[in-house]
Amino acid sequence: MTLSPIETALLTTLREAHGRAVASWRLYEVAWGLKADYDGYRLCLKVYICKLRRKAGVKIKAERGFGYRLQG
Repeated sequence: MTLSPIETALLTTLREAHGRAVASWRLYEVAWGLKADYDGYRLCLKVYICKLRRKAGVKIKAERGFGYRLQG
């Protein structure tokens, strides 16, 4: 399995949270260096999370209105 640099950064951040939810703005910051919640990147983040679920076989739960949490 080969992950892109963005996928690796997102997965590492989620793993380091030890099951706690990570805010979307934090994931934007990690992946793209953005300091704010940009609407244009909301869909991009969803796409990368979907890719991680498929490629890495991890369970990532969306926390509505907040961010994402790695399960298991």
